[in-house]
Amino acid sequence: MSLQRRENWLDVAKGLSIIFVVMGHSGDHVINDYLAWFRMPLFFILSGFLFKPVHPEKFHGWVKKKGKAMLVPYFSYGILIAVGLFALSLSFRDLFTDTGKLVYGGLALTGPYGVFWFITCLLITQILFGFISRFPLSIQVIILLLAYLVGHRLAATALDGVMVPWNADVALITLSYYAIGYYSKGLLSNLVRRWYVPIIFGALSIAFVWLDYVHIINHEKDLKYKVYGEIGLDMVIPIVISVTICSLCYWISKLRVSERIGYLGKNTITIMYLHIPLNIFLQRVIDVEYGLVMYTLIGVTIPLMVSLVIRHSELLSKLYLGKLPRTTRSSSTTSSVSA
Repeated sequence: MSLQRRENWLDVAKGLSIIFVVMGHSGDHVINDYLAWFRMPLFFILSGFLFKPVHPEKFHGWVKKKGKAMLVPYFSYGILIAVGLFALSLSFRDLFTDTGKLVYGGLALTGPYGVFWFITCLLITQILFGFISRFPLSIQVIILLLAYLVGHRLAATALDGVMVPWNADVALITLSYYAIGYYSKGLLSNLVRRWYVPIIFGALSIAFVWLDYVHIINHEKDLKYKVYGEIGLDMVIPIVISVTICSLCYWISKLRVSERIGYLGKNTITIMYLHIPLNIFLQRVIDVEYGLVMYTLIGVTIPLMVSLVIRHSELLSKLYLGKLPRTTRSSSTTSSVSA
């Protein structure tokens, strides 16, 4: 498979993933319950797919570059939202409180900051896997298995309610999703091209939904709030649905519409950060809580337009995208954020 084709379906997959994220925050609890099964694990799997091993001697420099690329937008968007809220409330107390929560991260961030946990958790996951990748494969697998089991064990105790900074404890679980994305590069690249894969894996995905609907299984998942109590299903269901989506995205990438969906995949960071605060603000202004469709349209289109503006400015691109605009990026060594 050519690199260009691979990039196309990956962008389409990331584009669909960010749409699922926006839909999940629309307030439709039924939709959100099922999207939560796979939407964030899929992001970690796709990010792992793009991972490149780091030489131990270059690890510290890689961590610094990765941290800068992800944390600069994290704080830039966070401060932007905090200042916007301050303009509405004129409460210095709220401004200082929100700033403190940004530093602490994780479960401390709710409301307009609801998705910020993902960025820090992804950063920790990438750093941990970048360190683990130096070891032989057998050692990597043992570490990942232990982390996965410990993560589930902690979630089954009173510690599940502890607000760990940056949701670092959730990385014990997301490490496995990230690793699967990396380890399965060759396998997934081949699977997505098989015409029968979306049929088989799609049928399995529907079967899991049906089993849950008739209460044969009772699957709940919310990575942020550490809702993952089924060691087997927490791994099998996200993988099955993710393979279904990736294979569908490969075939979608052959269609003209894929360019638009793929463009969303290249602008996930702006949509990720802005879709909740924008919808909260608009709902307060017009005093109407609209439904899934309008929430998704607003949460995708307006941030996308904001991203277009940001990309025309070198300063704004550094602050809100963690990288230079496309026209000057070739001369920069700043890394981009994998969504």
